This record gives sequence, structure tokens and C-alpha cells, in this order.
Amino acid sequence: MTDEPAVGADRFLEIGLEWFDPDRIDEQVALLHERFAPLWTATQGRCGVVINVGWVVDVVTEWTGDPDQRLPLQGRRRTIWAQRSYADLRALVARLRAGAPHDRFHVGLFAVGWGEVVFPPDETMYDVRSSWYERHPELYPLSVTTVAGAPMPDLDPRVGLQADAYPYAAFPDGLPAGISYGQALGAQWREVSTFLDMDVLHLRDGFLGPMVYARSGPAGSLGPTDPGEAQSWTDAVARLFVELKQARPDALIMAYSSAISPVAELRVGCVDLEEVIARGGIDIFIDQSWGGAWQDWWDNQRSGWTHQLAYILTHAAMIAAGNRRRPAWLAPCTHHVLIETWDAEELWDTLHRVPGKLRWAIWAYTHAATHTAGAVTPTGGVYVSWANSYFGGLLGDDEVAFLARELDAAQADAAGLESVHGPVLVLDREQLDRVAVEQPGENLAEWVDDHAGFLLKFGVPLLASAERRQLPDTGIDGGVFGLPATALPPELPAVVTGRADQLGDDVHTAAGIVAVGQVQAQGWYEAGPPSAPRLADAMHLPAHAEVVVADDVTVHYTARTAPLLTSRGAVTWWQPPDWSSPAELAMPPFSLGSLEPHVTAAAQLNRAVRAAGGNAAEAVAIHQPVTWHVWRSRGRVQLLFGNLETGWVGDARTPRVITIHLDAASLGLDPACVHRLVPVSDLDGPPIDGVDLRFEVAVPPEGCRVLRVEPVR
Repeated sequence: MTDEPAVGADRFLEIGLEWFDPDRIDEQVALLHERFAPLWTATQGRCGVVINVGWVVDVVTEWTGDPDQRLPLQGRRRTIWAQRSYADLRALVARLRAGAPHDRFHVGLFAVGWGEVVFPPDETMYDVRSSWYERHPELYPLSVTTVAGAPMPDLDPRVGLQADAYPYAAFPDGLPAGISYGQALGAQWREVSTFLDMDVLHLRDGFLGPMVYARSGPAGSLGPTDPGEAQSWTDAVARLFVELKQARPDALIMAYSSAISPVAELRVGCVDLEEVIARGGIDIFIDQSWGGAWQDWWDNQRSGWTHQLAYILTHAAMIAAGNRRRPAWLAPCTHHVLIETWDAEELWDTLHRVPGKLRWAIWAYTHAATHTAGAVTPTGGVYVSWANSYFGGLLGDDEVAFLARELDAAQADAAGLESVHGPVLVLDREQLDRVAVEQPGENLAEWVDDHAGFLLKFGVPLLASAERRQLPDTGIDGGVFGLPATALPPELPAVVTGRADQLGDDVHTAAGIVAVGQVQAQGWYEAGPPSAPRLADAMHLPAHAEVVVADDVTVHYTARTAPLLTSRGAVTWWQPPDWSSPAELAMPPFSLGSLEPHVTAAAQLNRAVRAAGGNAAEAVAIHQPVTWHVWRSRGRVQLLFGNLETGWVGDARTPRVITIHLDAASLGLDPACVHRLVPVSDLDGPPIDGVDLRFEVAVPPEGCRVLRVEPVR
């Protein structure tokens, strides 16, 4: 991997202020720069440090302009710095800048959108209260987000602020009544960031709307019945980011995902990311892709490794669409993925517990791409979190070397991306916009990214997305379509998800189904393969349409009320289940039911891709989930395999074997030559021989393999 070209992508690092001892700043800053130099010096992109200065916005809002003012920090983990001043914080920033490796180095802070951060109620892992929240509770009228049983005071940026007499640096005589949050926070950010010499503001959980970690938004687990309500949220959030950007145009504004489905962010969270990006207030959008923390510690599998990849892909399509609409003079928004290590506030430690899964994420998330303008574009940077641990340690030389080695290789390879193979995750914005107006507040099984997260577990190599209007006519192996209204590309292997009566007539014809009768209510249904002696599975279904099928359609899975999974030629139609408790974080079996239809849908798509001459896997057993991807970069074909699952979905502590079939023509390989899979590094095991581009790949426990296709000399 040493022959890779220089990396051009961004790299930011997150660290808690509490790691720094105010009496040892010079020593600690020198250590920080020495320790993380391998990350910062290897990239030609932007890089820097984002500091957690107390979680809430008080470090910005409470600034009066007095350098000797004490930092407004609350909570037991910040007691040392609570005795220090803004001048002391400025001295830390100055030292960080003085040791910077180049002029592309940035220093900033992050804050959450919640009024306070206090949970769990009994143990109080987080005990961060806020003077700003106490002064302006009218800005936080909602309790949509619940974490560890504790409701968060959720931000509503549509609310005008009440007047107050606090002596702000930007408003010495206090805030006037009716001023917007963006105007007030932006003016304070301009003042405090100028004093501190900070040039990054990362706006985290709650700033992109009151839906975080679970599908629960302002109107509940579905969207509001009034489309104007959703539009009011998008307008307010977009205005908030624009006001903050306008307050300090030369600083970077970062935004943060909800950690769940982007389709749900749009439909339930009421915030249209494409529109917010288009209006220009966000410079960097970060997917908070904590796959290991969610899946391997918090047991929140619906936000685990493969689901995060699906969310990254959907966001990529939305960001690309928003960038196409930005003013020509404005730089495009860059898409970053979060690469987790351990946590400074919680006890999980992905880097040491499951390093193989983390290595998979580095390669998968940096190569996640979207189709636009006839090319595939990968994500543009990484946000490494955290540098320090809950117990106060700093990542060591060996850990940083691991991150640097894998990021150097993965990002350099992604920069040369020529093509991504396998099916494409397709986002149909026109259809989503239609149902938002015509059927607001309904569940149409439109959560295509959640469904894709399951297909990834069972051998569907999704690594690229496309907005429906940007889907290429050629060069792709298939598609996963959510609620399509227009005709599918002819002969393209496809999985179509969504309520049957909401699909377009051409889609009905291609799938060989017709929606009939009354829509059935959501609830639990007996279900199973029609060939089984009895329907032994239980499936929680959203409201769904009954269908009848043509004579040449195969029914793979059915409920008492209707077929749920069918195939006709290259097209598979799937009425997916849905969570019985979408507002909950966990994904127990009793919230969803059997995974048998997910496994069957994945097998059918791979079967259709293989029949069409594409790149596909043989059927993956329900008890042995495994994921894989294939792409071409700088003339080389490479493959990534992951053994990722935890809990009832699968046990990655046992090895996996997957059999794949590659297509010489689509990959640009010489069909007259014998090929083998060779390891990219010494972590990737021995070479693998195959026959006619059929390879059987073993994936180690909780591990991954990165392999290159090479001719046998």
C-alpha cells in the first residue's frame, strides 16, 4: 500500500476539552501534534481539530466580550476548565495553530442543538445543563428525542426569541424580542470565534431537526398530515444554517445526520437535506456513522454497520442534488463520514474490540459513491472520533498508525474511483415529493435505505447510489428502488420496495402484480413461504395493499392477506415489514418479525444480476450474513468483504464463507486470462484461486478482507 498517491480528502479529529490540562498545555499540544501527524500530514485536503467545549451552545451564547470571563461549563467532567477563562481557551487554540503542519489546518468547536444534555436520569452519564436554555426555554418546546429514557429539550428554530437583558458580546443591551435563533447565535459566534481564533462550528444532534437516533419526529413516527408543517421545518433549518454562515463567511459550518434513514429525515423529521444544502449554509455534512457503537455496544442494530452504509449512500445522492442547485459562486458541500475509535463520554471502544469491523467501515464508507453527471463520486472526507477516551487516555502510536495506514490506502484508492459495481440504491425524489403532498402522514414502506441496510447483510453488494434522474442507462448491475412511480430501466435486475398501490402502472406491469381491494391495516400477520405446510412466521406489516399476480410470477413470501415478495424475470417486488415500535432505538425480533423475506429478496436480486451477466453472490444463508463490494480504481479491480453482524441477526464471532461470480466484461478484465484474488495488505490472508471468475472467499471472525483481482502470470 505504500505506492498509493497522496490523499486529497479532508480529515478532522474530535477531542474533548477535558483532555487538556490547563497547566500542561504546551506539553500536551506538542504530544497531540506529534501523535496525529500521520493523519494530518498525509492529506492535501483540509484537516484540523474540533473540540467539545461543554456540549451545549453556552460557550457561544454566554460570551460577554470579557477575556477574563469564566467559561460557562457545567458537569463533573468539565470542572477544571470551568475555573478557567475565555483567554485560557484562546491560548489553547493559539498553541494548536502554532504547531499545525500546514495552513489547511482548522480549529473549531461543536455543540448539540438540545437545550441541555442530562441522561440517564439515575446514573447521569451526561450532566450538562445550560444557562442559555434556562433563559430561553421557549426555543425548546418539544421533547421528541428520548435518550436512555430521558427526553431531550428539542430545538425549534421556527420560534422567535423572547427579549432578555443579558449582556451578550454582540448585543450588550440584551436581545430584542422576535430575533431568530440563527441571528442571535450567528452574531455571538462571530464575536467569540474571532476572539478565540476558531474557524469551524460543528452543529450536531438536534440542529438538523428534532429527530435523532430513532424514527420519531415532530408528528410522531410518521410525517405530519399537513405538508406545510414539514416545509416550515425545512425553511427554518435552512435559514438557521444560512444565518450562521453569513455571520462568519470565512469559517466552516458542519452539520450532522440523525444517525437513521435519510428518507425518514425527509418524511418524518420534516427536513429536506437537499434543500438545506442548496441554500448554501452548510460547508461539510457529516454522517454520524457510529456503526460499532450502535451495533456492538448499545444493541441498536437498526443503526449498525450496514445500515450506516445505506444511509451514507442516500445522503450522498441528496447532497449531490443539493450541490447542483447551489449558486455557482459557492463551493459545494463536502460529504464526510465518521470513523469511530472509542468514546470520550461513554464506555464503548470499537477500535480495540472489533478492529476488523472498523477496517471494513474505513474502506466501505470512503468508497461509498453516488452517480452524477456520468461519473461516480465518493465521499470527500472523514471525521475521526474520538481522540481521547472516557478514562482520559489518548489514542496511542499503534492505534494512530492503524488509522493512518488504512485511511491513506482507502482514501487514495477512492480518489481514483472509476466505477462501482453491483446494484445501485436509487432515490426517487419526485415520488417522495408527490406522496408528501398527496399522502402525508401515511406509511408507504418508502424507507428504501433501511431495506437496503438489510440487503447488504445478505450478499447484495450495494456501494453506490443515484437519484432516479441521475441513474445511468448502462454500466450498472441492478437497482434497489423505493416506491418507484415511473418505468424501470428495461431488463435491469431490480428489487422494488413499497406499498403496491403506490407504484406506477409501468412498474406493476414489469413486476406482474395488480393492487386490488382495500388497504390492510398495520399490525402483526401470519406469514411465510407459500410452499410451507403452514405460515409459521410472524411479520409486522405497515398498512399494505392486497395484490394479485400474473401467471408467470413466482410468489416467494406471503401473508394471510396478500403476497409480500414476488419475482418476474429480473424484477422482484417486495412489501417489506416495518418496526412495530419505530420510535425505539433497539431492533429486537419482536419489533420486526422474521428476516426470511430480506434474505429471499437479496437472493433474488443476486440471481437476476447473475443471469444478466453481472457481478453477484450465490445465496447467503439466513444464519450466516456476510457483506461484500466490488469497484474499479485506477485500472485495478478490488473487492471488500465484511463479517459484521451482532446478536440475533448473526454472530460475527464465527467465520463466514461467500461465493461470488465476477463479470469480465463489466470489470474490464481479460476473459482469456485466469485471475486470482490477491491481498491488499498482510491483514487480508492468502491469495484465492477461482475458476471462471468464481471465487469462494472466507472472511475471518469480526473481520474484513480487501482483495485485488489480478491475472495469474
